[in-house]
Amino acid sequence: MEELAKKLKNEAVNQLTRNEQNLNAPYLMRGDKMYTRKQLATEIENETEVGIEILTGMLILALDITTRQKIYS
Repeated sequence: MEELAKKLKNEAVNQLTRNEQNLNAPYLMRGDKMYTRKQLATEIENETEVGIEILTGMLILALDITTRQKIYS
């Protein structure tokens, strides 16, 4: 399970940082704080509360989209 978590974390970081042109542009607003892709990647890498919440949300969204596609196809 630890290996899976590491792979998911690394893939999320890779996806957030693959386009260097947009790394420091505003990307996501949470509460009153604006995050860039680079900041979100750092939060996920460091497994902060924000990083864990972001990664969890990404997984839930991906599962929801996958489930909806299967229901409507």
